[in-house]
Amino acid sequence: MASPFGDASFEFVRRRLPLDVFFRPHNVAVIGASEDNPSVGYSITANLLATPFGGKVFPVNPKRASVLGMPCYSRVTEIPEPVDLAVIVTPAKTVPAIVSECVAAGVEGLRDAGERERLLAVDRHPPGPARR
Repeated sequence: MASPFGDASFEFVRRRLPLDVFFRPHNVAVIGASEDNPSVGYSITANLLATPFGGKVFPVNPKRASVLGMPCYSRVTEIPEPVDLAVIVTPAKTVPAIVSECVAAGVEGLRDAGERERLLAVDRHPPGPARR
């Protein structure tokens, strides 16, 4: 049976929708990523790594060389790949400067983990053994 479109073969290509940066990100930067459990930076980074979403996770924290075995970047502008979504888990006073940096880096979506999310994340990950 002949195609109504002639001999051309068509492949369905899903175009990216505006909210895909939140629900289907390719790359996620966790700004404030940490290995300190309990902390929001730890909870979000660990959860993203434990639940593969088809993209990469880039920890960002100027005080760390690595987080959970992954290289850690000092700034979002140092990440060598485009970032779709940045999750900001730093003190509120640092957020405006971080948002400006994300805009400069071309990040499409931003999410700040506010106080409610911080409390819930810490509650989900009770303190482990003391670290020295």
